[in-house]
Amino acid sequence: MTYATKLAIPESEVVDRANEAYGLDAKLVSIRRGLFSTIVFLSSGDRKLVLKCYRTDETDPGQLTYAAQLNRYLAAKGIPVAAWRATRGGEGILEHRENFFQLWEQVEGTPFKPSVPGLEAAAGTLGRFHNATESYPGIRRGNGGSYWGGVQARMEETWRNVLTGNGPAHLVETFREHLTRLEPYRRDLEAQPSCVIHSDYRAQNMVFRDHTIAAVLDLDSVRKAPRIYDLSYAVIFFQAVLEPGPLNPTEMSHFFRAYHAELGLSDQEKRLMPKALGFCLLQGLSLWLEVAFVSKVNPDSVITWIDLYLPLLTWLDRNGELVF
Repeated sequence: MTYATKLAIPESEVVDRANEAYGLDAKLVSIRRGLFSTIVFLSSGDRKLVLKCYRTDETDPGQLTYAAQLNRYLAAKGIPVAAWRATRGGEGILEHRENFFQLWEQVEGTPFKPSVPGLEAAAGTLGRFHNATESYPGIRRGNGGSYWGGVQARMEETWRNVLTGNGPAHLVETFREHLTRLEPYRRDLEAQPSCVIHSDYRAQNMVFRDHTIAAVLDLDSVRKAPRIYDLSYAVIFFQAVLEPGPLNPTEMSHFFRAYHAELGLSDQEKRLMPKALGFCLLQGLSLWLEVAFVSKVNPDSVITWIDLYLPLLTWLDRNGELVF
């Protein structure tokens, strides 16, 4: 997908500034644009590095600092993550003009190849991630700290913007209807056990080696919240973009059981899981609407993704408990 660059300065200036701040002699390898950041791949001798670039007017530096600190904590706990690099002055974030930058070591490995061992490895790693962060402090947020409240506010803003731009009103209406039906379960979902959640735990944000996890990447959105949301989002969107459609029910079951073997789910979490899955499905589908009809990025491709995932709303209403 083709996103707008987040770089406010020329590419050559980015490399020069990184070399100066981090004490490198790096050269530009390639650049990849994403929805929230632009990634600059560098090489310095035999080392491969990743410089993530954010817009200062779109990014909370406190969140980036929190993510970097958590990254070091996870590494110390044996969770596979990329190594984070501070500047020569010890700063976790490099700020230059209208950009924030963070530097990471690039982890070698392979992309996700659909397999039961790969799914189970990812699910087990998520369980260890959650177990390691149950007592880790959170970061102050709006919406009273409510995960549901923050996601709902973002979805409603997206829906308004989609309608303003003459986007698909029938999809917005469908999403609103399903959110209303899930509302009675909000309090119970918010009361479930919390930890630091990844918020975008998908195969696209991991590096694999022979069906094992070499690294969990992109901790930009980590936060304290009920773990049921993180698990649900992962199950729904684990192979999004990489494969034509979602996991099938058998694959979902493998993922849930591998997670449960690592970090047991309560009976109440199991009962609520179909509702959490439905809520997280709406969250991801709404993000895709934003990409297609607000950011105006590849709307035809994104609508195809939505069409492939939309039947899950009905399936979860009827069969959600079968994921176990």
